[in-house]
Amino acid sequence: MPDFLDKTANPDEGDETAGGAAGSEGEFGFVELAAEGWYEVIVTAAFYGTSKSSGAAQWTLSLACPELPAAAAKYYLTNTPGSQWRVEKDLRTFGLEPPVKGEKPVKYTSDEFVGKKIEALGKHDFYQGKKNFKFSEIRPTAEGPGARAYQSA
Repeated sequence: MPDFLDKTANPDEGDETAGGAAGSEGEFGFVELAAEGWYEVIVTAAFYGTSKSSGAAQWTLSLACPELPAAAAKYYLTNTPGSQWRVEKDLRTFGLEPPVKGEKPVKYTSDEFVGKKIEALGKHDFYQGKKNFKFSEIRPTAEGPGARAYQSA
């Protein structure tokens, strides 16, 4: 498994610098936000916890586009009553069965997300007056893990 696929990464801990010991100098060039549109991405980390805003159960998925580093962002799969349609669609993207009303909750593991290739819709968003890039929707690739399950839903 490549080093960047970390099943236990906590997205709240930030990004660690790769490459060994810290240097005392380095260069930054101008980096532009990725353009809006659909990207083939890979899930590099999946962390289960609780949404800070709603208190609901939530998976935080780190999505990265290996060919375009500027197209990297988190995607939140939050299990709230008003978003059950989205939870079902997103779980099917990974070929997973969603929970069913009246049945016991379904347990998912990081392994069921990390390393999977999917497509994600990148959008520009404004947060605290600043423009940023985020993924607002996901779907399976044509041959991805959830292609058949997604199409049959």
